[in-house]
Amino acid sequence: MRKKITIIIVIAVVALVGFVSLAILRANDLVKLAQPQIEAQLSKALGYRVSVGEIDLSLFPSIELAVRRISLGDETSPSLSALKAKLALLPLLSRKFEASEILLEQPKLTLERSTKGFSVRGLQRVTPEAPSPEESRSPASNTAPARTAADATSEAAVDLHLERLNVRGGSLTIHDQETGGKTQLDGIDLNAEIRLEAGSLTLPKGELRALLPGDKPISLSTGSLTLNQSTDQVTITDTILTTDAGRITMSADLNIKTMRGTIKLSSEPLAIEKLLHYASVTTPALAKVPLSGKLTVAGAEIMLGGPGKLSLKAPIQLQQASFNPTPQLILEGLGGEISLEGSPDALRFAAEKLSLSLNKAPLVTTLEGDFRMGTANTLSLKRFDVQGFNGTATLPLTLTMGSTRDLRTTLNLQGMAIESLLSAFKPEHAGVVTGTLQKCSATLSGSLSPDPVTLRGPGSANVTAVTLKGLNLPRAVLSSIGKGLPFVQQSLEQSVPPEFQGLMNSPDTRIESLDAVFELQGDTIAIRSLTLVAEHFSLTSSGSAAKDGTLDVATTFTFTPEFSQALARRVKDIQKVYDTNGRLVIPLTLQGRLPKLIVLPDLPKLMQTGAGKIIEREAGRAIDKLLKGDPKKAEGVKGLLGDLLKR
Repeated sequence: MRKKITIIIVIAVVALVGFVSLAILRANDLVKLAQPQIEAQLSKALGYRVSVGEIDLSLFPSIELAVRRISLGDETSPSLSALKAKLALLPLLSRKFEASEILLEQPKLTLERSTKGFSVRGLQRVTPEAPSPEESRSPASNTAPARTAADATSEAAVDLHLERLNVRGGSLTIHDQETGGKTQLDGIDLNAEIRLEAGSLTLPKGELRALLPGDKPISLSTGSLTLNQSTDQVTITDTILTTDAGRITMSADLNIKTMRGTIKLSSEPLAIEKLLHYASVTTPALAKVPLSGKLTVAGAEIMLGGPGKLSLKAPIQLQQASFNPTPQLILEGLGGEISLEGSPDALRFAAEKLSLSLNKAPLVTTLEGDFRMGTANTLSLKRFDVQGFNGTATLPLTLTMGSTRDLRTTLNLQGMAIESLLSAFKPEHAGVVTGTLQKCSATLSGSLSPDPVTLRGPGSANVTAVTLKGLNLPRAVLSSIGKGLPFVQQSLEQSVPPEFQGLMNSPDTRIESLDAVFELQGDTIAIRSLTLVAEHFSLTSSGSAAKDGTLDVATTFTFTPEFSQALARRVKDIQKVYDTNGRLVIPLTLQGRLPKLIVLPDLPKLMQTGAGKIIEREAGRAIDKLLKGDPKKAEGVKGLLGDLLKR
């Protein structure tokens, strides 16, 4: 009997081994036969049509599964070129999926972005099968309690434990239906541990690498990521985003279905220029923003209020940042804290006591405004207060940055040092003029583009304690007028009385006050009126000043009565050109660049004063001497000369 039992056991073991061996050897054949059922069950579970290519299953020495060409829908749907997995057999019997490694090769995913949020392109939903008439009429169907979503989740729940999930060569494309723009990430590689337990997906550790357009590398190291599949809530902690610009640490708590939640960010010092290059992937205009330097994000919060609704609060520390909107305007050494609030396409900002240098001049500014992105980006500064150049300025402005940089501003300056302003904006003129710009206001609009600058608008200015270095204006005027008046037989500048010699001997011109009304016309300033007052003279002018500082102004130069009367006692006939107040008044033209101005007497205007009669009389005497024998001819010549002088 014992012998028979032994024989039966041996036969049973051999049969079992044979059956297992047959299953192992014919596993792929069995899988091929079941492939339609596999695709149907996957489609039913996911709710989308799933198609798979070749399936290779190995059961010895461990379970290894390889699937080629997996797709969910049409040719634009999510797809894989291959899936490979190493599985443990025994846990499968208790609905536990344990794999030492799963590899996804060349996964492709295309997302569509619209006002309603994100959707996956190419997915084809599977219509649930309707129950058969027999099932509908069966008593069980009438008495069975309704199945809840929680029941379905509980039944479908499978514990998933992966020692390693790898993704190689993946790509993600995002199409913006509103703008028509496209963002693509290529070369996506993922190395992560994943657990799926009771409807919760967890990535305790992982690393993601990808390339943005332009071969801009990014990597993401997750501290912890959890997705609750029943609520679609995602929690992220201690995740680090690394780019060429620097590292950003983030945490998040948001719902991926409603797109509501909060993201918190902080960073090490980031390279602004490189950061803008990354941001330009979705907003190309940012690549043209002339900003560089370093910034640090400290405790920024991004609030998601639904699809397309995003707001943020971000204190940002700037270190040695630079902003160069034009070659003539260089902002450097930006430092301080800026608060940002709003959405990416309508961002409000504010800063108190932001330190910087403008063309090497130190400034402290207070800013409040917004930046709006669109076809042309618009920067609006509702408040732009500046302390610098020994004074203050307010210049609220709007700058539109499209094909040109168009500016609108109302400028108000007070108490600024002329020499400091010239050093910053016109260094070639630094040291030529000193003084205090007590007040200057202008309303300007136009283009800042260098070819050409077209800023236009009216303005006014008041300057005090002015010194024109290297130019003695009253001496130059007296020298030129002495050469232009034939009835003056001696040098006017050498005839100045001793009590006024200090005025003549100074190498500079000192001016008590200067008031001007002007209009900026691109590269030229039209001087509508200019009034200058000094101790012993004054002048009024109108004309123009070119971009390089070249002046061309018609001027009326008037000496004080005290100076004029003292000069009259030493120069014969000079009183003939005095006005009714006993002042020496000289019409002239000033041309050239400071300090080398050319002073030219304005003879037509001079002839309209008493000097005209003197010149006419002296010229008549000279003609009489030349034409003694022909009085009639002499009178004709004098008449012609009189007409010419009047003209």
